[in-house]
Amino acid sequence: MHGTVKPHYRPEGVYVGTLLGRFEASHSGVTTMLGWYHVARSHEREDAAVAALQDAPERSIFCSAPGGVSCGCSPTPAAPCRSARSSS
Repeated sequence: MHGTVKPHYRPEGVYVGTLLGRFEASHSGVTTMLGWYHVARSHEREDAAVAALQDAPERSIFCSAPGGVSCGCSPTPAAPCRSARSSS
């Protein structure tokens, strides 16, 4: 699936999918989420996912899965994990 579907994702679709997924998690009672992101083939897609998490309620952390643009997740400030805390 990753080899056939992932290349066709666009930043707009990543934003909408991430936002809807975060809304569903929030509706189910999840107040903090770590998003392990698997379609990071461009910085535009990563930015779209982070923007969606920032626009959603509650707290989220964005991490890029291996094979993505940033490759991996660690607690250092320069790492590809980014806080996506909502402004609300």
